[in-house]
Amino acid sequence: MISSEAIGLYIHVPFCRRRCHFCAFYLEIAQPDRMARFQSALLQEITLHGRQEFLNGRCLHSIYFGGGTPTSLPTEYLTTLLNVIRATWPTSSTTEITVEAHPSSIAFEDLTDLAKSGFNRISFGAESMKDQDFAAIGRFGRVRDTATAIHESRRAGFTNINLDLMYGLPAQSLQDWVDTLESLVALEPTHISCYALTLEADTRLAQDIARKVVSPPMMRYRSRWRPLQNTY
Repeated sequence: MISSEAIGLYIHVPFCRRRCHFCAFYLEIAQPDRMARFQSALLQEITLHGRQEFLNGRCLHSIYFGGGTPTSLPTEYLTTLLNVIRATWPTSSTTEITVEAHPSSIAFEDLTDLAKSGFNRISFGAESMKDQDFAAIGRFGRVRDTATAIHESRRAGFTNINLDLMYGLPAQSLQDWVDTLESLVALEPTHISCYALTLEADTRLAQDIARKVVSPPMMRYRSRWRPLQNTY
């Protein structure tokens, strides 16, 4: 049980290597100069908050690097940030420290460095286990990269691995969704998070659907069709 005195820290990294077609969030395409300035500003902010001692002695029970794609940052940036956070605020041996990552864009060496620096949980955006789903939503990489990422993460020392999935993708049938779930369960992750695709205005996906380049997001069950949008 988490103590009422415990607190979690979220670090948002707004960089991605490219924008997926369904994404309506603010983000920046990863560029070295922008990431360096972000790193410098974030370190200053951590120092300023540390001086205020707003935790009042409370221990961080979780530290979460989300985005965006946090591993778009150089690994040394992430490890430096974590070192400064741990030097600024108290943690414990049970503090959960998570980093989100794209399964197609992180190398074993980086995973090893992250694990050695203290990250003990990793969350991969798998999204689907059907390669044909990736093209419609503008997702780079291949399905096999997810299995590789899990294997390499375990080899690097991670034992707590989450996988994010999206359902209601364009032309995705109920059987496609079941197949994806079965494929991921077979990889034995620690946790699976499932999110419904929401069709947002002004995204590339919404434009492609309006032009009838991409099928609208629906789940098919026998002869019944149910649109999946605005379902959060």
